[in-house]
Amino acid sequence: MSSLALHEVRAKRRFGMKWLIEQCRRKDFAGSKMGSNTLAPALARMLIEEHPECRRFMSTRHSIVDEAR
Repeated sequence: MSSLALHEVRAKRRFGMKWLIEQCRRKDFAGSKMGSNTLAPALARMLIEEHPECRRFMSTRHSIVDEAR
């Protein structure tokens, strides 16, 4: 997921976490039951934390995972 995100950053293209998750599903890295609507915002923040250069190409949203903190 990180390598695909960084590829998009190098190409200067905006992308969303849901799109990244869907790309992983296409390659069968994640099961079809992976909850992109609930986990995507949290995963996006984790990606940005690990690779800050992704920040200007992504937007983040609220997640139900955030409510558990």
